[in-house]
Amino acid sequence: MTLPPLCHLPHVPAVEGCETRVTGYIGQSVILKSGVDPSWKLERVQWSIYTNTTYIAIFENGKVETRSSRYKGRLSLNESSGDLEIKELKADDGMRYTVSLLSTTYKQQDNHISLTVLEQLRKPDIVVLYETLVKEDCIIALKCSSSKNNNILSWTPANESSLPFVSGKISSNVSELWMHFTPNRKVTFTCTATDGQRSASEQITVQCQGMCVILFIRSVLYHK
Repeated sequence: MTLPPLCHLPHVPAVEGCETRVTGYIGQSVILKSGVDPSWKLERVQWSIYTNTTYIAIFENGKVETRSSRYKGRLSLNESSGDLEIKELKADDGMRYTVSLLSTTYKQQDNHISLTVLEQLRKPDIVVLYETLVKEDCIIALKCSSSKNNNILSWTPANESSLPFVSGKISSNVSELWMHFTPNRKVTFTCTATDGQRSASEQITVQCQGMCVILFIRSVLYHK
């Protein structure tokens, strides 16, 4: 199907579409969905910011063009779906975006996306609180702490579903874990902090050294 030049298209008022909210995180990528009807074949896509309609990415005449220096090298426009990917998010990328869609059958629609950009949650810290070997049983305690209060902290063993352990919240940003297992066995645990929207994890691998630890403990006891 051959279309007349866009400047000669019959005037069809754009349908005001939906307004959506999206959350992204500094340094990561986010995809802003155009909200196009899946049955449409797109002839033109225009992404803009600000009330004065500053265009930042356009698909037209079969070509994709990015125009704003502030997003240099960080935009990717999907010409089939009209979706816009913003890479390496910055704090000031958080604003209202507008996408104007035109189909090959002259249908038009404007959708709006409000992007909120947040800092990434910092990884929690894990330290070994206690470690001992008692009657061929390795006992270890770990502490996981978050930089912010009221984050939810949780523990997950790596490939150790049968490993007995207990964990609990000590304060608003600290959780402890106690476990016991056979010596000379490496055990890995992950502590995850989440605030309901973001999450970050840290991992630790611990091990009792078997007879080396026993001999050290016995030597100390003997000299006492």
